[in-house]
Amino acid sequence: MAPSTAKLSAQCQISYRVNGVCGNRKPVRFSSCIFTKRNNMCHYQTLYHDDSTGYVVRCPECEKIQVGYGNLMVTFGRGDFDDFRWWLRKIKNDQGPSQRPTLRCIVIPTPCEGMKLLLSMRELTDFDNMLETADTELKSLELIRLFENL
Repeated sequence: MAPSTAKLSAQCQISYRVNGVCGNRKPVRFSSCIFTKRNNMCHYQTLYHDDSTGYVVRCPECEKIQVGYGNLMVTFGRGDFDDFRWWLRKIKNDQGPSQRPTLRCIVIPTPCEGMKLLLSMRELTDFDNMLETADTELKSLELIRLFENL
């Protein structure tokens, strides 16, 4: 019987959605070590989280960044994350002001051949805001880390 996701930690809820199991009962396996386990608990830094929009988390060990938005989940290195944010912002700024905000007509190419994202202007704006907020948090954490090393 599947556990209620309301009783799981945020990470285990993510793991449950992805793998169908709670991270505390079965090892969480991703293509990278985005979520590591310490004392049977998943360890990650939340850079952004909103139930209606998505999440951005960072593994402090491998420094990979995982973005979850709608039914999309992507893991980036820092440089790729910055490039993706720049690309998304460019596409957003290229859109005309007369566009209907809820019409899904904005095509965002991805590095995967044959796979593209299809978003409305409202979704693109929310996605961009989510990534910018996460980047601000990431920069704050990097500054804090600099001062801790002094």
